[in-house]
Amino acid sequence: SDLTVNATPSVTTQPSALPICAGANTTIGVVATGATQYKWFKGTTQLTNGGGYSTVATATLTISNATTGMSGSYTCVASNASGCSDTSDAADLTVNAAPTISDPSSPTPICARGSASMSVTPASGTGLSWKWYTSSGSAVSGSGFSGQLTATLTISSPVTNTAGSYSYYCILSNASGCSDTSNSATLTVNAAPSVSDPASPSPICTGGSASMSVTPASGTGLSWKWYTGSGTAVSGSGYSGQLTATLTISSPVTNTAGSYSYYCVLTNTSGCSDTSNSATLTVNAIPIVTGPVSQTICSGSSGATFSVSASGATGYQWHSGSTPGVENPIPGATLASYFTANTGSYWCKVYGSGCSVNSSAASLTYYPPIYITTDIDPTPVPACYGNPAGILAPVATGGFGTLIYKWYDGTTLLTEDPTGNGDYYPSKNMIIFTRLSMGTHYIKCVYSDAVCTKPTQTATVNVITCH
Repeated sequence: SDLTVNATPSVTTQPSALPICAGANTTIGVVATGATQYKWFKGTTQLTNGGGYSTVATATLTISNATTGMSGSYTCVASNASGCSDTSDAADLTVNAAPTISDPSSPTPICARGSASMSVTPASGTGLSWKWYTSSGSAVSGSGFSGQLTATLTISSPVTNTAGSYSYYCILSNASGCSDTSNSATLTVNAAPSVSDPASPSPICTGGSASMSVTPASGTGLSWKWYTGSGTAVSGSGYSGQLTATLTISSPVTNTAGSYSYYCVLTNTSGCSDTSNSATLTVNAIPIVTGPVSQTICSGSSGATFSVSASGATGYQWHSGSTPGVENPIPGATLASYFTANTGSYWCKVYGSGCSVNSSAASLTYYPPIYITTDIDPTPVPACYGNPAGILAPVATGGFGTLIYKWYDGTTLLTEDPTGNGDYYPSKNMIIFTRLSMGTHYIKCVYSDAVCTKPTQTATVNVITCH
């Protein structure tokens, strides 16, 4: 019988495989001449479609969503209808394990110019490296970012200077070059308001009031809150407007001299804020004034001096009038004391540390004069010792109220005779000089009221021994 020799297929292109990562897809193929059928084997096990394998009866084996268990040697048997076949060389496939990564959480919204962080956690893997990307796929880099090659990305100014939404994701890679990509997390940056710095008001005097204001440069739905320089919220008596753009400071806060600093925090409906620099209010002490004192002087006096004393005073201006504050300045009366001969009322405005204060008013009054209507005859009078020799009885009128009489011998005040004989009458407007001692005496009477005095002429009484 005849012998039939069938042609044998020939594998002309051997299969090859490159390392892949778990979860990847790949193909392994051969080229064989004269082949009409193909069978793929992993090791000695013939493959069937399913479990990640497909096209197992073709020249190209397809592997989908590879697992590390698919690592191994793959061969293909190419055959024809006659049953003749050729077996390919083995292709060694390595499926490397891929890391797994958690998705970052979107951080709490922040205000413009703030900072926030987002993190990922590897669920598995060793020899890991991280790299963060923007949602557009650009690698994160530049000013305003830190940690872009770590598990935690921090975003800050200048990136956050502009309000908006910023999305980022992370790719986690291992030493085999396999990676896992997280979903994106979004950072929301809310607009922050902008506030001007308040200007320091002009210095004021103790007990006065002053205001300072801020102006929002931008923002809507705004609220204001003022704080002291030490960071305490402004409150209490002496303040108004502490929740508005203008703060007013008055008594009793300003009752004490010193420097007072305040700043304002401006907040919008998103809870974002801007803090101004501080402004300082200087409160200068008002001089403390004592005097002047009202004076009553005798008619015929040259006048009286009014004086004030004041701590920290640097200037004075005297005014005429009984109502301090109603100004009627006296030219040239710019010292702490003022001399005048004119009746009336006077007060002084005292200056110091940029402040002024009005003294109380004081008045100048003249008592009516005392008139000697019957005076003493200054002609020397002889008198015999021990015998009545005469009476001096001057008469005076005028003055204020009841006049008081005092008799003098020279500069010695004469008093009532302690024996009760009534030789002297110092409380009367007469004197009997019965008991004057031997010698010459200079007798006079001085009339006085509450303020003024008026002396008589002096009588010279010569007391001698008479026979």
